[in-house]
Amino acid sequence: IFEEEILLSISRYVVKLNNQIKQTNLLDYIYSIIFGKNTLFRTEHRLNALEKLILKILTSVKKITLIEFYKKYICTLVIDELDIKLDLTSQTLTSILINKVCTYRLIDHMYTILNKDDVFGGNSSIARVFYDYVKKQEEARKILNVEIPMTAVKITDKFDGKELTKHVIAKARGQFVDGRPSKSMDVMLAGINTMEKQIKIHLIRALATSSFNCLISLLICTQTEAKLYKAFIFDSNSTKDEYVFENLIDSEHKYTFPLELERYYKKDKRTLLNILCKKILTSSKLDNSSQQRISSTPRYLSSQYL
Repeated sequence: IFEEEILLSISRYVVKLNNQIKQTNLLDYIYSIIFGKNTLFRTEHRLNALEKLILKILTSVKKITLIEFYKKYICTLVIDELDIKLDLTSQTLTSILINKVCTYRLIDHMYTILNKDDVFGGNSSIARVFYDYVKKQEEARKILNVEIPMTAVKITDKFDGKELTKHVIAKARGQFVDGRPSKSMDVMLAGINTMEKQIKIHLIRALATSSFNCLISLLICTQTEAKLYKAFIFDSNSTKDEYVFENLIDSEHKYTFPLELERYYKKDKRTLLNILCKKILTSSKLDNSSQQRISSTPRYLSSQYL
């Protein structure tokens, strides 16, 4: 009942900290919670903490604090966490799935909360940190004469600020179209109906939806070509075990999609979402009541991604 009041209170507290060091320490503590480094939080509580508490805090800290947070952890998130392979027989599978879901949610919010120039292009300090890290890895392999693994991030000699976004696109796209984890889990646990099975199946679907939403946020923030939206989000090849809606939607669950798309988002007039929303608005006939609603702030719900 009092969830909204509690969240507002938390937001006010974070804002009143008004100190970058204190806010940074808070974000570091948050990071330790969601990635299982804080033993006070049980595994099953980490996603709830992310959904109900942490994302609210991320939107309340100073912008410079948020940028420094992502600069500090971006390589751990998009390289270390996303490179971990899913072993469906592992005892730590649940924890690994939660880590990956949290990673995609954090990247999703990075592209949602921050501006395009903060995350994409030559002026992005976050993209620069990622590039420099990968470049050092590449140089170290050459010095040690180590063969470059197939999964290594590919970059050019000149930084252009697009390397991070290209890497996330590849990872997120590869994750949500991959139908193998869900199929394998169904085969492994056929005839078994336990809470543990339901949790794992739920997390595998959550991983697909979080990577799907992450990719959409990224495209909205950085791209203007509608064809890219279609190619990366909706195209799939079933012969390669690529699926979209089969991975995202539980056929046994009834979904509702509340959507208010009453004016285009003013974050960046060049983004794809603005172009699409503007086309919808200009092509529809507006009556007086809808004209009045346009003056209100729209809500963008995660369900609209589907």
